[in-house]
Amino acid sequence: MKTVPPTSQNRFYADGYDCELPPDVRTLLLGPRRPRILGRPKPAPPATRLPTWLLALAAVILLGALVIWSTSQRKPAHGQVSAPGPIMTPTPAIIPRSDTAPRAVLVQLPVPRAELIRLPQWQVGEQRVVTMPYGLQVLATYKGRLPTTDILPANGNALGDTWAVGDNFWTFITAPGSAAAEWIDP
Repeated sequence: MKTVPPTSQNRFYADGYDCELPPDVRTLLLGPRRPRILGRPKPAPPATRLPTWLLALAAVILLGALVIWSTSQRKPAHGQVSAPGPIMTPTPAIIPRSDTAPRAVLVQLPVPRAELIRLPQWQVGEQRVVTMPYGLQVLATYKGRLPTTDILPANGNALGDTWAVGDNFWTFITAPGSAAAEWIDP
C-alpha cells in the first residue's frame, strides 16, 4: 500500500488514489463522540406503583379496624348478660396537711469537731475480724510490720495473714471472682 501525504484535511489517500470524504461522513468523524451535556440532568419520573411499605401500612390499618368492628358486634352467648366493663376514673391523691413545719435548731459556735481516738494496738499473733472493701469480713492474724509492700511474702502464707505497711494493713485472702489468694489492702 502506497501512502501519499495529504494535502488537505478533507482528502485522504487509499491504495494510491486521491479520495475525498462525503460531507456527512466528515461531520460524523470530526464531530464529538457523544453529545454535550448542557445543564443538569432531568430527574427521573415518579414511580407509578405504590411503595410496598404504604401497602403494608394500609393492610395493618384495615386489619385493626376489622378486629375492633368484630369485637363490638359480638353478641353475648345464650344466658349471658352483657355488662359494660369497669369504668376507670381518676381519684385525687389525698395529701396529709401539716399545720406545723419543722423548725431549725440553733447551734452554738464553735461547732464541735470530731475527735481522733486511738485503737488498741495489735500484738503479733493476735486475731481480729477485718471488713474488706467489698463487705466481706475476714478473721485476720497480725504478723508484724514491713517497710514496703515489695517485701510482702510471696509463699508460705495462710489465708487471713495480715502485715502492716505504713498506715495500711495488707491481708492475704482470695478475693471474690479470683482464682488465687493475693495480698489485698482492706
